[in-house]
Amino acid sequence: MAFKNIADQTNGFYIPCVSLFGPGCAKEIGIKAQNLGAKKALIVTDEGLFKFGVAATISEY
Repeated sequence: MAFKNIADQTNGFYIPCVSLFGPGCAKEIGIKAQNLGAKKALIVTDEGLFKFGVAATISEY
């Protein structure tokens, strides 16, 4: 099947993931990432958690 333009293409991929949330998870995430062999991570947060240093705590691991 030939596509006329890139907008007609559909791609997909599967990435199994672990989602942690709740009190104390910022202190656990570094160990979990290391156990999974992660070298990089995407940190998704909001302005409040960023303001209170939660994102910084996570990124230190």
